[in-house]
Amino acid sequence: MRGLPPPVHVVNGDSVGHTLARSALPGSLIVWRDVLHEGRVPPGPPSLVYRERAAFLARAGHGSAAAIHADLAAADAGLIAALEAGHETVLWFEHDLHDQLQLVQILARIAGHPARGALRLITLDRFPGHPRFAGLGELSAAELLTLWPQRSPLDGRVFPVAERVYVALQEGDGAVLHELAGTSPAGLPFLPGALRRLLEEHPWVAEGRSERQILQAVAAGARTPAEIFTATFEMEEAPYAGDSWVFRRIEELTRGDDALLTPTAVGIELTPAGHAYLRG
Repeated sequence: MRGLPPPVHVVNGDSVGHTLARSALPGSLIVWRDVLHEGRVPPGPPSLVYRERAAFLARAGHGSAAAIHADLAAADAGLIAALEAGHETVLWFEHDLHDQLQLVQILARIAGHPARGALRLITLDRFPGHPRFAGLGELSAAELLTLWPQRSPLDGRVFPVAERVYVALQEGDGAVLHELAGTSPAGLPFLPGALRRLLEEHPWVAEGRSERQILQAVAAGARTPAEIFTATFEMEEAPYAGDSWVFRRIEELTRGDDALLTPTAVGIELTPAGHAYLRG
């Protein structure tokens, strides 16, 4: 409508952001880049969270802590500014754990904001013509455009749920996460499945699913990091870790006297400890 400010699009990463920017949709972009299922999300206000998350992501090789912190803080400030300026603020997030935790963080952040009614949500777990839908980033500009009419206001009940999930994530409270994984929260249809996947990782289980899948991939014949990544991707119900995080886990599994993997002349192989681990 004439006279209304253009929308602001909050997206889950640079891939979908670049495609959305090439579409016919008006408005500006905010890219939410943190990978919240990797590393610790500390208790405390956003300023503390962004500082500690930036330090962790920098240690993981994703850039300088200062640049990462500036990016996280700018996305947060952009979100608040969009709401306060009266922009329709549209959240584009799919079904997987990466996106659902980002969505929870955003909803918890603005749960008490008086302008939260300007939020709209586009969320999905499938798209025609994409039999194994891996996320918004694989859609074309034209395909993204078809989702625009599906944006909808958020049910007010999503905000207290998001706050509980986010606080439980920050405090490492597996009991609360387990409880919420067994619910069907209105307006957040994909959150329970995402939480169940989260609970299959450390520190909530004795052995993480991601590490076991890497070992299974090697046992089945994958020999390079790329082959292992592809094999583990196929083991997931929804996309989980990106390739750089899987490569990092592979490297970690080759360390120490009790390493489960070892690089050899023919590629990565299981050590005797790795074979024993898979036998249980």
